Amino acid sequence: MPGLFLGLACATPSPGCSKSVLPPGQKKALPYNEIVARNIEVGGASRRYAVYLPPVARQGKPLPLFLYLHGQSGTAKGDLPAYTDVAKENGFIILSGLGDGRLDYCGSGWNVGDTTGTCTREAWSRFGANATCCYDSCKEIGMCSEGGGGEAHNCRWSTCLDDVQFLKTLVQTIEAELCIDTSARFLSGTSNGGMMVHHLAANMPTAFAAVLPIYGSPLQGLLNVPAGLAGTSILQIHDRWDTIIPVLGGKSAQGWYYTPLDTVLNAWVTVGGGDPTAAVVNVTTPYSGGVRRLECFELGVGTNASLVTGRQRRVMKCLFDGYHGDWLPAEHGEELTWWFMKQFIQ
Repeated sequence: MPGLFLGLACATPSPGCSKSVLPPGQKKALPYNEIVARNIEVGGASRRYAVYLPPVARQGKPLPLFLYLHGQSGTAKGDLPAYTDVAKENGFIILSGLGDGRLDYCGSGWNVGDTTGTCTREAWSRFGANATCCYDSCKEIGMCSEGGGGEAHNCRWSTCLDDVQFLKTLVQTIEAELCIDTSARFLSGTSNGGMMVHHLAANMPTAFAAVLPIYGSPLQGLLNVPAGLAGTSILQIHDRWDTIIPVLGGKSAQGWYYTPLDTVLNAWVTVGGGDPTAAVVNVTTPYSGGVRRLECFELGVGTNASLVTGRQRRVMKCLFDGYHGDWLPAEHGEELTWWFMKQFIQ
């Protein structure tokens, strides 16, 4: 498909921009200004996704695509209503997928590449089956067994479905149907979805103009920032008092080990040819301050100009007062997301 894995230099409209008929087997087009849920078959599994089209999509012009990934036990449609007003006002399409679409007793989650498990015995003894839950998708390939301790379950809480392939297929499918600006794809998600943002970006390194993980960092040993991300910007939004996925990394309150946020972002600076020892500069946004004391910072300032896209590349973090699951008030979180995204739309 043109543009999807060829880098971000060419602002090529997606194939859906030239479609005058519906895709094979589709009975009706997506409505405007509504969130619609659908199923798609990927890798032998029926997966759920949701999509929102702003009214401006009627004009048939290429629009930015915002792919959003829910947190553990979320749904495809769950957090989308919070973004629809911003999408309607600014004219971008929202797409969301459902992790492990069968919603078994483990709750919906994403396969973030953890094949061995990184929790401790402390996590297993505290949370029991919830910490060592074995998804049906893992049982089917012999990754774990029922009824055992942490060792039998291998301390994993991640699905074994191929979520990278699912999300690649989902983007391809929606861009074949709708008119997307392939140089303006954006990726965001919260908690476990934020972890999946890091994993998906590493496996689709030229697909997104920018990524925006929200209180979700890679597990220790899973940090992967390949050379292909040299043209991609990142804004990580994280709560200061998080104990579930600590901003400083290390062992969480639940016993899993995470990579420190600054370690993650320094790797992003480095891969873009920047200097991770350069000064960290405070950046004022329209949403800085407030009751959550939002503060934003840029790393590698002046050293991240992208040779891939020909535009300034940004590596940023925004911190706010709160615990895991807290968010900024009065839609400021969604507006902050757009504030970052719009800098990379040609």
